[in-house]
Amino acid sequence: MHTRIAAWLFACGWLVLLLAACSAPPANALRLGSTLWTYQGAFGVFTAAWSPDGKYLALGEADGTLQVRDAVTGTLTFSLYGHTSAVWALA
Repeated sequence: MHTRIAAWLFACGWLVLLLAACSAPPANALRLGSTLWTYQGAFGVFTAAWSPDGKYLALGEADGTLQVRDAVTGTLTFSLYGHTSAVWALA
């Protein structure tokens, strides 16, 4: 009987801990609508895609250029050239 109560209390304790951890915002969270950086390219951006880890942002431009930028600082990681028209989709 006591082991069932102890197991139930243990499970409830972990559930409370899990809920508390999931409800607290991360220490580096930004408010909704915060501007991290502003794109100032010569051409318009037609499409964008995040990297799976959220650290990089790929931008497809009207002039056919693909840029990969750091998502936090906006620094250019690398560019690809060669499309003859605008980049309409990224994955």
